[in-house]
Amino acid sequence: MEAKHAGIKSLTTKHIEQAENYGSRAGINWVLLTSGVIWQLYHLTFSSTGIEHELVFEFNFPEELEKNSESLWNTLSVLVKGNVLEKSLDTYYEQQKLLCPKEIVSTLFDWEVLAKIRQQLNREAPARLEMQAVFDAVMKVLNTEARDYAGNFKAPTKRRHHHRRSNGREQMEDQTTETPAEAQPQISVKEQAAPPAPAPKVTP
Repeated sequence: MEAKHAGIKSLTTKHIEQAENYGSRAGINWVLLTSGVIWQLYHLTFSSTGIEHELVFEFNFPEELEKNSESLWNTLSVLVKGNVLEKSLDTYYEQQKLLCPKEIVSTLFDWEVLAKIRQQLNREAPARLEMQAVFDAVMKVLNTEARDYAGNFKAPTKRRHHHRRSNGREQMEDQTTETPAEAQPQISVKEQAAPPAPAPKVTP
């Protein structure tokens, strides 16, 4: 843990490098850098090429205490001695990687998520919504930073269908690609199951 006086305006790269230097000497993967006002938690990765640090959380203590005190204390609870000894920091780190903006945006543009959004909207829509329209609408509500994470995402498209039976009824399942592709007009395809072949006659 590296503590600076509360009078400094901000924590700089120099402060981070100093803290990670201390961590590398002790072989510690976690560094908490704070001025008492600004709190930053970093995860360190050591390699033959040097030290890489990744910001896990950062907040302004007085501001966060006023805005959302419950969230603040929940975040700081990962630093409790018992949690550190039980490797809870590692679990928290993995969770935060899943909750990062890039992963959230990627999940939003997953076929199943967009299809669920379209399904909900279609309940009130006067005509069936196309996947591209839903994709564009989701993109519009994202802020600039999230759009940057989205990059070249494009609306996913169905490739083919296969059918399965469940409780005597035929259901259609969508097969999708893992990589989003250009959106094409969606066409509803309904196929009826072929009737069973007649049983052969047996002559005594």
